[in-house]
Amino acid sequence: MNTETEKTIIGLANRYIDQQLTDEELAELDRAVQEDPDARRLFLEFTRMNSALYWQPDLLPKAAGAPTQRIVWKRLLAAAAGIALVASLLHWQNLPPPGSGSYARV
Repeated sequence: MNTETEKTIIGLANRYIDQQLTDEELAELDRAVQEDPDARRLFLEFTRMNSALYWQPDLLPKAAGAPTQRIVWKRLLAAAAGIALVASLLHWQNLPPPGSGSYARV
């Protein structure tokens, strides 16, 4: 993966965590993590690091003043969204191929 692609994935991941992705950007990120194992690995590492820093704030330099209630909720929602995306990616990878007969017919 080249540096520009890494910058793009990290930028999209950051906007994803901040819940600022447009529908087009979300589709681009989704496509990248599904098609490129390196992009998927980078996205997962970035979201893990973000979650670790959120849950262990003592790793960051001390800021002046405590975080507001709104920031705390945004971080919780971002962590939950990251977990949900990772779970859906793992589930997607374990689905049987279409036409394999593993799906129940209605």
